[in-house]
Amino acid sequence: MYHKYMKKEVMLGVMMTVLAGLFIFYVASGYKTKSSLSNTAGITPQAVTTGNNIKTMTVSEVAKHNSQSDCYIMIINSKVYNITSYINSHPGGLGFVSYCGQEATQAFDTKGGRGQGHSDYAVQLLNDYYIADLQ
Repeated sequence: MYHKYMKKEVMLGVMMTVLAGLFIFYVASGYKTKSSLSNTAGITPQAVTTGNNIKTMTVSEVAKHNSQSDCYIMIINSKVYNITSYINSHPGGLGFVSYCGQEATQAFDTKGGRGQGHSDYAVQLLNDYYIADLQ
C-alpha cells in the first residue's frame, strides 16, 4: 500500500519538474506580442487585435503553418495555438503533427480518435501556447 502512494509522489514530482521547466522556457522565450508575431513568425496583418485586445487570425493564415518544423498553429475550439516548441515534449508522440495548421478540436477532445479527452493539465497547458482567436 505504501508503494502505491510512492508512485503518486514520484509522478507529482515529475509533473512539477516539467511544469517548472515549461515555465522557465516560457519566461526565457519572452511573451510574444502582436508586433513580434507579425515580424518573426511571418504572420501577416490578417492577425489583428480586436477592440477587446484579442488577436484574431484567418483560417488561411493558420493553414500556412502545417509541418512538424512549422507546426506553429493548431485550431482548438476556435482558438489558435503556437505549439512548435511543444512538439518534442508531447507525451503521446508525434501523431498529432498531421493536425498542424488545421482544425483540431475533435482530435484534441478524443486524443486523436482514441475515445477520451486530454487531461485537465493538458487543457491548462494550452493557455501557454495561445496566440489568437480564429477570425
